[in-house]
Amino acid sequence: MRAIYGLVQHAQTVVENVKEILPFPISLSDHKGYIIGDSDRARIGTLHTPSIEVLREKEAISFDKETIKQYENVLQGVAVPLNFHDETLGVLGIIGPPDDVWPHVELIKNYVEIMWQDTFQKEVKGLEERSLETFVQYLIHDGNLQSMKVKQFCDLFQIDYDRKYFCIIIDIGDAIIHSLTKVRHSLSLNKQRLIQQAEEIFQCTSHDICSFLNTEKIVVIKSVERSEAYHSFMQRLTTLGENFQTYFQNQTSNTIKIAAGTLVDTIENISHSYEKAEWLLINGAKLDLARPIYNYFNWDVLTELFPLQIDREFYMNVHGRLKKLYEAELFPQLKKDFLAYCECHLNVSQAARKLYLHRNTLIYRLKKIEQLTSLNMRNFKHCILLYVVLKKIGPNGV
Repeated sequence: MRAIYGLVQHAQTVVENVKEILPFPISLSDHKGYIIGDSDRARIGTLHTPSIEVLREKEAISFDKETIKQYENVLQGVAVPLNFHDETLGVLGIIGPPDDVWPHVELIKNYVEIMWQDTFQKEVKGLEERSLETFVQYLIHDGNLQSMKVKQFCDLFQIDYDRKYFCIIIDIGDAIIHSLTKVRHSLSLNKQRLIQQAEEIFQCTSHDICSFLNTEKIVVIKSVERSEAYHSFMQRLTTLGENFQTYFQNQTSNTIKIAAGTLVDTIENISHSYEKAEWLLINGAKLDLARPIYNYFNWDVLTELFPLQIDREFYMNVHGRLKKLYEAELFPQLKKDFLAYCECHLNVSQAARKLYLHRNTLIYRLKKIEQLTSLNMRNFKHCILLYVVLKKIGPNGV
């Protein structure tokens, strides 16, 4: 039935395409004999009686000037059955003197059937893509997953329900919407091309899922049998992410962000991995890192994100002890200098060079922090505590 729908939906498009390359007008009738596409649009929707006979006999029939006198709405020519998977589902009418038409019948029939089947296959492909997107959205956003339903989806897409999984988010921003606005590209073509590249670069197998979650995010759900395989992949994620970033920036001026979540035991728990990856995206974007590719196996990323993990109650207790520092007029400058001092391993000379300050100026400012906080700037533990808290807050101590 879907093949019939595909013929009806795209009949006139097929007619218009055939008109461009063939010398004869044509008509297309559906499985009930009604014209659904015609070089003369006025005939669309009318009953073509000879088509019923062609459908019944499943053979080509010609109609000359004498024959058509006994019919209404019939032009001279040849009517042939259109087949799809060995089933006759429509009729092609080639309009013209039968003697002139017959030599072209087989060619035109084959051309129309190929166009029809190609259109149908594209529809099936599109339906599969939409179904996969629906499954991904269901896994990630539905808080009440049903195991039976998840297993049915897994069977449909031939996904192993029992493997371990983790989620990668590729945030492409408004690149697709921008390209549609700018050059009127087909959304499905853009999506398909990006999905193919993501599958290739992130080494997707038949056990993995790669799909758009929305117009701004591609989700790659990777499966592994053992935790070691996950760890190995994480070690390569930055390189793989850079490869996708290079491809993407060759297509558009937009930048992207990529984050990978933690490993979960079953695909039903993939939303947890997604949430971890989303947290990295949101908070990683606040960091001044050279590469916007985040995962929990990158020490640079973890070091920068660590302050954001401080327990709020603990943070508020420490925050209250630092009130004088936050209220100081020079607080933004003191914060900047202190963070540089810590990042230079408590080396005053190195930090001063980095800040383009005289060494004595930096020492003065560190002593100022000591006066305001009662912390010892030469004590590693004191500095770590202040460093973590200052990394968490804004420039005004909020």
